[in-house]
Amino acid sequence: MTDQELLISTLREAGQIIGEYIEPGPRDAEQTLSRLIAVLETQDLARAIERIERGHGLRVVKLTVPGDLATDHRAGSTTGDVSGNSLISRTSTLSPGRYR
Repeated sequence: MTDQELLISTLREAGQIIGEYIEPGPRDAEQTLSRLIAVLETQDLARAIERIERGHGLRVVKLTVPGDLATDHRAGSTTGDVSGNSLISRTSTLSPGRYR
């Protein structure tokens, strides 16, 4: 099962638990919460979420733009040289949040 499939499966299972709780009839909030925690608080899910988040960080971008001025719109800065060739090379990364 892929990380995305695990995440979707877990969300569906959690949704089913919530759906059962909101149906008419007797309810046990404590049991429902325990079931949700058991579904949502697993090491497999935590690792899958971390891997998914890492996959969406910014990566190194190297762009050669003809002309005497190039703008790196992500950083809001400009670089250029006299010869008319510009090279933008920035390394930007986002730290993925941690699922706990």
